[in-house]
Amino acid sequence: MFDIISCTTDNCPLMIQTAEKLLAWRIPCVLHILNRIFQTFIEEIKDQIKPIFELINFLNKSSKYQNYIDRQSENHVQIKKVPSYTEVRWTSFCDCIITLYETKKYIMDLLEINKFLDSKQTSYLKLLQKLCKKFKKAILTYENDSFGAISYFLVDIKYLNSLF
Repeated sequence: MFDIISCTTDNCPLMIQTAEKLLAWRIPCVLHILNRIFQTFIEEIKDQIKPIFELINFLNKSSKYQNYIDRQSENHVQIKKVPSYTEVRWTSFCDCIITLYETKKYIMDLLEINKFLDSKQTSYLKLLQKLCKKFKKAILTYENDSFGAISYFLVDIKYLNSLF
């Protein structure tokens, strides 16, 4: 125990107390910080992009959507299904936004009445998918490289901030 001088943690109370009890220097996790920044951004714009959230939820519950994808597959047209997401795992939200943007043409074909994506929401979706691609790339970089990637943290924060 005396060999432990620091630990990297999220900010949950258990980890804060553990670091205090060990008398260790606690370094907040870069991934946790980035996820919290992204979460705050999405929560702030949630009302503005409500139709996009509604569309994702609609697609995840729609058997018509699944049937459409299956029919297209039989015709040798592969359409990636918009996945569901978990808010604490923001890369899963990014996967939804990216897939929704990439398959928007097919989704509009499926929807007889487009009550979700007007021109304003379409422009928001375009901006969000760009942000999500950069955010996901940064997160995956840190997850795959426990030491070297940290040197890009300030650059990533600055770039993501410009996209926000």
